[in-house]
Amino acid sequence: MIDSTVDLHARGAALVAAASNARSSDDWAAIPQGAEWPFAWGSCWQHCITVAVQEPETEIGWFHSTLGLSAFAWDAEREYLMMSSPDSALLLGIGRTRSDAPPLPEGSMLLELMLEDIEGSARALAERGIDFDEPVRAPWGSGHPMRTAWLRSPGGIRVRLWGMVQVGEPDAQKS
Repeated sequence: MIDSTVDLHARGAALVAAASNARSSDDWAAIPQGAEWPFAWGSCWQHCITVAVQEPETEIGWFHSTLGLSAFAWDAEREYLMMSSPDSALLLGIGRTRSDAPPLPEGSMLLELMLEDIEGSARALAERGIDFDEPVRAPWGSGHPMRTAWLRSPGGIRVRLWGMVQVGEPDAQKS
């Protein structure tokens, strides 16, 4: 049980403030660490985020044909498919919204992927017919190496791609 004297809201607000003001690795190092990690990862897989949508078959088809996720496990009790990247670094479960629950509000889930080659990955997705909400761009200016791109699944799950480029090299798509 969490210590009832701990003000979780105040603690969370302090972490958000510290993170939003961090400008250096020293700033990040000064942010208090979380409680001791109470888990030891399993050997088969480590984590899975599961989302319930109104049309799981469409979402499953999109993540399979767009991002290349494969079927990994079926949860018959809750009726969702766990999908995996080829290296099992990403596990995503997709199931049907229960009849007694509201659908997932669009924009309430964001999947973020840090990629080695964001521009090459964006080209590969474009070749698969994916329309980007925002193509690869430099959110902090062309002098900064970070690039992002945004896309969205049919059920409204936003996907943000992140990646670093060599500054000074031409971008695939300038911001």
